[in-house]
Formats: sequence, C-alpha cells, structure tokens
Amino acid sequence: MMHMIMVHGGLLKRKVLDELATLGCYIAAAVHDYEHGGVNNDFLIQTRDSLAVTYNDISPLENHHVAAAGRIMGNPGYRFTDELSKADHRVLRGSVIEMVLGTDMRRHFNILSRFQNTFQRHDTTSSRSSSMELPEDIPHHRAPARHNIDVRSRHSIELSRARSVRAPVAAAAAQASTLSRGSTSQSDTPSWDNVSDENKGIIRQVALKCADLGHLAASPEVHKRWAHLLEEEFFLQGDREKQLGMTVSPLMDRRNKGGITRSQMSFFSIVGIPLFKSMADIFEETRPMLQGVMENFKMWEREAAESGAPPAGSPKPHA
Repeated sequence: MMHMIMVHGGLLKRKVLDELATLGCYIAAAVHDYEHGGVNNDFLIQTRDSLAVTYNDISPLENHHVAAAGRIMGNPGYRFTDELSKADHRVLRGSVIEMVLGTDMRRHFNILSRFQNTFQRHDTTSSRSSSMELPEDIPHHRAPARHNIDVRSRHSIELSRARSVRAPVAAAAAQASTLSRGSTSQSDTPSWDNVSDENKGIIRQVALKCADLGHLAASPEVHKRWAHLLEEEFFLQGDREKQLGMTVSPLMDRRNKGGITRSQMSFFSIVGIPLFKSMADIFEETRPMLQGVMENFKMWEREAAESGAPPAGSPKPHA
C-alpha cells in the first residue's frame, strides 16, 4: 500500500520524496508491525510486560517494531545500508523511527492536526476544501476537537490498539505551508522545494498511516475480512484479560460479539474519513483511496440500517 501511495498517489511525481526518503518509506512500511504480539500497548503496560518496562510505557509496540528490525538490519547479510554515509544513515534511521512511532494511535490526532494546519488551505466561504472538488456525499472533515470524542462509546475495533485517544493539541507547524495558492488542478503542480524536511516528515507519517489503515480503502470483501480478523485478535486479548482477572477492554469481550458494525462506523467517522480526506486534499491522486473508504463506510451504514442498529458515528458536514 505504501508503494501505491508513493508511486500512484503523487508523492514521487511531485518530488516530495528524494531517494533517501523513498528508501525510508519502504523500510518503515516493511517493519512497522514487526514482531507484533497480538495485544495492544495498554495490555503491555498494565501487565508490566518487558516491552513496556524497556520503553518506559511510551509506545512499547512501535518502539519494539523499529528497534527489533534495526537489530536485524545490523546483522551480517542484512546490512544493505552500509554504503550510505554516516550523515545519510542518521537521516534514514531518524525517518524510519519517526514514521513507525507515528503509527501509535495515541499520536494520531496530533499528527493529523499538524498535517492539516501545515498544508491545507480552506475556502472561507464554503464548508468544503478549496483544494479539491469531491463528490457531494463526501463530507469535509478535520481532526476532531478534544471534547468531541468519547473514548469508550465512540471506539472502533482498531482504536482498541491505543490506551486512550488524545485529540490534537493546538500546535501549528513552525513553518507555514509554501504550497502555491490559487488553483490546484491536476496541471497546477505546487512547488515543494522550500518545504522543510520537518514538514515533509509529517507527509511521510500521514502516508504510512494511510497505508497502515489501507484496508479501509480496499474492496468491501477484503476490508470486511480484515475487520473480522482484527475482531478475533481483540477477542483473544479479551480472553487473556479474563484469565488474568483484568477488566476486559472495550470491544474485546467475546460475549458481546456483534458490535462490529457500529464500531466500524465510528472509526470511519472519527479516524478513517478525516485521514484519507486530508491526504486527498493535498495529493489529488489519492482520491480513489478516499472513494474506497466512503464506499466501505456506506456498506457498514447499509448493514446497520438493515439490522435495525442506529448508525452511530455517521459523519456530517461541518459548517
């Protein structure tokens, strides 16, 4: 999925990525879930797992993914980055670490808010973004404010990977966007020459986050298969929590099976749609991914209507 975003999503065509950054994206995508044990960070922290102790309760899974992969890459036969200069190796390693740590859902809204504040331009006379013409049925979304999120009731299956959902802080990027203003048609390609490396790093983080949640944009059959596999993974964690006498985490109690539709709709509304919409606002070539996300959201909405369940978390346009 990361390859598709880079090659067909406009990042390489617009020269947002140089060769070193491109290599970093491939490595980060390959290792971002390396040695995932099937439980979330909260479980590791509450059980005082060695990973939580090692990383001081700070993104233990994500830190382990990149550290364990780094150890492998330091072994004979896997040192394919040895020919890089020391400076380039530091840049590459820093980029991979930044991207992989950014997949921790606790960091999601902060990263998305920085991306939106740095790169997106909004038409003050319209509720829809001025940077891209989208179908009328795709709402305008921004990262939600802190008070708009109820972590327990507006929780999706994937959100259970996070100990809590933290809304974005009011942190605009230090450098204002240098994208050209005005028309952003397919032929009007903005210049990225003066965008700082730090801000290009935000783009890489958001691209990997889209790839990490890429099943949201897949065909309905593939997406539903992933959703049910994730549900079973969470039930297995819930089983372990019961065995240990712990409180079962939200959406992880096997006895409450059947809430997947409502949780997916909330996840799409709070996380999925704003993420892919933000990416498509800047990189129009990723619009097919957004359309796939909306098709899957509508699928869950239809299934909820057919089952008589209220459509929790339905996205509505913002004024």
